[in-house]
Amino acid sequence: MTIQIKRFQWLQRASAWEQAEAWRKQRVRMSERFLADSTVAASAFFSAAYSQITGTVQITAQTASKRVQAELAAKIDKLA
Repeated sequence: MTIQIKRFQWLQRASAWEQAEAWRKQRVRMSERFLADSTVAASAFFSAAYSQITGTVQITAQTASKRVQAELAAKIDKLA
């Protein structure tokens, strides 16, 4: 008893040029996806850095305001 492997030989294979063209198109799609993903990542990092900077500035401004108010209250108490 022998086993034969049937093949789809009636289907036409892509030519070397068609394979190269398909590979080139795939590389273009991969490149575009990489650029899109890196743009999203860069935007996220920029947003995080911006949020950190603005948060630090707000905390610093609040701290400075509290110090000025405390000094002003101390001077008012001293004068009174």
